[in-house]
Amino acid sequence: MKRKNARRCSLALSLIFLACTISASGFTTLAAEQQNTEAQEFRIDENGGCPELEEEVVSLLNAELTKKWVKGEDGKKKKRKPLKVKSVLQRAARARAKEMFNNEYLGSWRPNGDTWQTIFDEKKYLLKNIKIPGEVPIFRFITHMITAEEVVEAFKGTSSVIDDDLNYIGVGFHGETEDGCYLVFVDVILVQL
Repeated sequence: MKRKNARRCSLALSLIFLACTISASGFTTLAAEQQNTEAQEFRIDENGGCPELEEEVVSLLNAELTKKWVKGEDGKKKKRKPLKVKSVLQRAARARAKEMFNNEYLGSWRPNGDTWQTIFDEKKYLLKNIKIPGEVPIFRFITHMITAEEVVEAFKGTSSVIDDDLNYIGVGFHGETEDGCYLVFVDVILVQL
């Protein structure tokens, strides 16, 4: 699949990184300055996925979150528990990343105008007893592969992620490269079950 924008991309292309936080919906996209163009940390597979990046995002995010002390049910302080990957959330996040990629849009709305949460109305992504605080969609049109560290940066200062009640996560990636330029969408879904 060729992208017009990717064909026009050159090594001098500055990192375009959208910045927006809408706390009411839990939708966050971060901005960052252009990073150096070192070797790729991860590779995009033939299906446009990158499971290694998804796993590393969870690992790095949990490393940050488990440094935090929280108040337990008994009132005593304890370390925050790590987020657990739930396969249905992982599949939904991958579907959302691919959906955004295929439609070249970023947002908490789906191409048909529905909210992103309607992904859980679809039979293959059904999830019972879900409390949905939000997703973090990230878009990059860049001259280097996105790193897990950059994705985790999207969580810093995001109140929904710091919520101690959140216990499950799904990370989805979809992207492609052409002429050394990357069109990348990453979707992270966080829930309490």
